[in-house]
Amino acid sequence: MTKRYLSLFNEDGSPVEHANLYLLARMGTGNQTDGASLDQVFAFMTGISDNTQPALTTAEKTLERKFISNNQTERRYAAMVVAELLGLTAAGKEATLGVAIDLVAEHVQHDKPNTQRRSLVDSIKRAFSEKTGFRNTSHLELAFRLTSLEYGFPANLSSELGAFLSQAKSLELYIDELSEQGSFKWTPWRIPDNVKPVPIETLFPVVDGDER
Repeated sequence: MTKRYLSLFNEDGSPVEHANLYLLARMGTGNQTDGASLDQVFAFMTGISDNTQPALTTAEKTLERKFISNNQTERRYAAMVVAELLGLTAAGKEATLGVAIDLVAEHVQHDKPNTQRRSLVDSIKRAFSEKTGFRNTSHLELAFRLTSLEYGFPANLSSELGAFLSQAKSLELYIDELSEQGSFKWTPWRIPDNVKPVPIETLFPVVDGDER
C-alpha cells in the first residue's frame, strides 16, 4: 500500500509556510478528507484568506469549524487509545487494542459516571475507527497533547514544532510495529522521513495524567 505523507516540506527540503495550519486541518478531519481536498483548504487558508484581520469571515468560520476545531471528543479518545497502548508497552504488557479501549473507557467513565460502559466503549471504537475515525492521525493528536501545544501551534516549523514532529514520528513507528504484529490496520498520515524520531522509551514517563 502506498504510504501517505504530510506535505510539510518543499522539494528543496525547506519547510512549507504555515505548517501549523496544515497540521491542524489534517488533525481536525482525520481520515475523512483526502490529500487533494485538504491541499485546497490549505491554499485558501494561506492565500485567499485575509490573515491580517482578527475577525473571521463567514467562509473562514465554516472552514475553522469543519477543519480545525471539529471532533474534539473523538480526537481525544483516539489519542487516549494510543496512550494506553504505549502505557501497556511501558509496563511490559501485551499492547492490544481491546485492552487499550477498555482502559480508556474506564478513565472516561470517571468523567461520565452516568454513561453506560458499553456506550463509552462503542464511542471510543468509533473514534479510533480506521475508515471514519481518527486512528490514522492519532499519533499527531497524542504528540500534540504530550508537547503541551493544545492551545495552538507556533506559526512555522520552530524548535517547539520540531519537537512535536519528532514525538509524532516516534509514535507513528511504534504503531507501525503493533500493526505489523496484526493488532489492527493502520494507514497513517505520515511525518516525512527526514524528521528524526525520539526514542520511544522517552515517551513512557509522560504518558500519564489526562491522556491516561
